[in-house]
Amino acid sequence: SSSGCLKASTHQGAIDVYVSQLGKVELKSLKGSVIVKVPSSLQAHLQLSGKAVDVDSEVHIQEMAKAHKDHGITITGLMNQASKHEKWIKADAPEGTVSFRSQSWFQSLKLRD
Repeated sequence: SSSGCLKASTHQGAIDVYVSQLGKVELKSLKGSVIVKVPSSLQAHLQLSGKAVDVDSEVHIQEMAKAHKDHGITITGLMNQASKHEKWIKADAPEGTVSFRSQSWFQSLKLRD
C-alpha cells in the first residue's frame, strides 16, 4: 500500500500495489506483471504500458488513448478530471501485463470473516 510518491522496479516477478493517495508513482517489471489498485475517487494522470493492459470496467478514464507499438500497448488518460502533471501513475511491464483496477481501502485489507 502506498500513500504518496513511490518508485519500484523488478527484473522478474510481479509488483502488486494499492495506491490510496497519490504523488508520483512509477512502477516497472521487466519480465513480470504490474497490478495497480486505486480507490474510485483517485485523481491521476495514467500511463499504462505492457505486452497487455487490462483496465477494470469500473475505472472511468477521460481522454483515454491507446497506442500499439513493438508488440505492446500503451494506454494514457486522466482519472477523475486530474490535472495532467501534478499526480500520475506510470506502470510498465514490457514482457507482462499491467492490470489497473478500482478497489476500496477496506477491500485492500483483505480481511476475511
